[in-house]
Amino acid sequence: MNKLINSFLAIMLIGTSYNAFAHTGKNGVNSSKKNVIIIYADDLGYGQVGWNGQEKIITPQLDKFAANGIRFNNFYTSAPFCPPARNSLLTGLHTGESVWRITDWAFGREPTMAQMFKQYGYDTSVFGKYGMGIPKGHPSAHVTCSNMDNLGDLPDEWESLGDPIDAGFDHFVGFMDHRDAHVYYHDSPESPSEGTPERPYYGDAIRQDLFQIKDGRVQRFKTRPDDYLPDLIIHQALNHINRMADMGKPFFMYLPSQLPHAELVTPPNYEVLYTDGKGNGNYPEKAWKGNDIFRRHVDDPRATLARMITRLDVHVKWVVDVLKERGLYENTIIIFSSDNGHHTAGGVGSYDYFDSNAGLRGHKRSLHEGGIRVPTIAFGGGLKGRDVDTRLAQYQIKDTLEEMLSGRHQSKSFWNVFRGLSAQQLDYLYFQFLHEPTLYPTDGSVQAVIKGDWKLVRYGKDGPYTRLYNLKNDHFENKFYNRERCDIVLELKHVMNQYALKDGLELLKGNCD
Repeated sequence: MNKLINSFLAIMLIGTSYNAFAHTGKNGVNSSKKNVIIIYADDLGYGQVGWNGQEKIITPQLDKFAANGIRFNNFYTSAPFCPPARNSLLTGLHTGESVWRITDWAFGREPTMAQMFKQYGYDTSVFGKYGMGIPKGHPSAHVTCSNMDNLGDLPDEWESLGDPIDAGFDHFVGFMDHRDAHVYYHDSPESPSEGTPERPYYGDAIRQDLFQIKDGRVQRFKTRPDDYLPDLIIHQALNHINRMADMGKPFFMYLPSQLPHAELVTPPNYEVLYTDGKGNGNYPEKAWKGNDIFRRHVDDPRATLARMITRLDVHVKWVVDVLKERGLYENTIIIFSSDNGHHTAGGVGSYDYFDSNAGLRGHKRSLHEGGIRVPTIAFGGGLKGRDVDTRLAQYQIKDTLEEMLSGRHQSKSFWNVFRGLSAQQLDYLYFQFLHEPTLYPTDGSVQAVIKGDWKLVRYGKDGPYTRLYNLKNDHFENKFYNRERCDIVLELKHVMNQYALKDGLELLKGNCD
């Protein structure tokens, strides 16, 4: 990476310090309870961070935190797609256990991580892409994760199913619906005739403004057309950390960033990053003219994606800066992860250029490693740097944190890792992806089960077949072992069949295929 980029990045990191948004108050919290912050990236690929080998995109802050924290080398999301992954993270239930289904969008029926923290006296907050709320009376299932539906004007108060209050959060600023989180500026003009490629007309499909919890209700949070929404939201989170420091109250904060999900756009002062300063980009580019979902014109989609990832890196630095300033860092455990593998939307195209999956097979919407193995670290809170190779999943985090709070062992917990000990892998890790391929192109994978180093992937809902991979010998999933280890195939098929019928899947036959 050339010197100009490194120099410019150093200036950006210093010049956009969180201190411009901080306020004064007493420093530190005298509490035996650990604060917890979960920073959840949106579509960040396993190979898109420096500590996993990325060389073309700069993530210096995350790399530093990874070097000094716990590096989870085989850590999995719960699903290769945004809504079910977020549901499983908050409920601690994998995609076969949860009531969340392709035709069942009633989030909030199951106990959440936020409700758990409230029981232990914690303040609970979410800032960012909450994305689990459904307007009452909306006819369609909340799984499309697109802004194509015409939803009409947004009300001043959100009457919904599964809002952040239902999920146990005390404070919130962000996106109620996944569709809105595709947009980074609420600058859509009033009519199609006023639209330009750089400032497209979205119509009623993109509803203006964010939402917040205020006076015990979910209400509008007004934005301005020139607000870069990820920055606005992270500043709200930093202000809340300062409030918690002033109050001396332990807190759980969930930061589901919309970065680096498409559409692709960054703040104006970031446009020189990943260029030579003379208008020449670092990467070969093909301009993106827009489509029905991601309409904003992008001249340099690859560089813009890289800038968005670097901006996420800066956001993590801001969080750490305010924690250190207020004397909270050593008492705050920070978990950083992603909801699924990398995307190829908004003009990014092939994932090969950045090696976004670090050579793994598949990407977002695939149950192969590139779709569900995600970059994950834990740092702060007195944690010591180490590598953890045990295969773990996000739906284990809730039990892990409950063991921290209660001191009692929980069935899915890997709290031993945070204590510097080894963690036992669960008997099985289960994953599924049941969304319609007509809406979301996939590789046909609909179920996957991991036992030890063995992984069985099921393809197809009807007339299905399976492939058995050995992740220790071949984590790229090129060779399958169905005939050599038919015993493992039959064992893992049995696990899949436990969840198949209730999800409309044909039962797998008792053979090696």
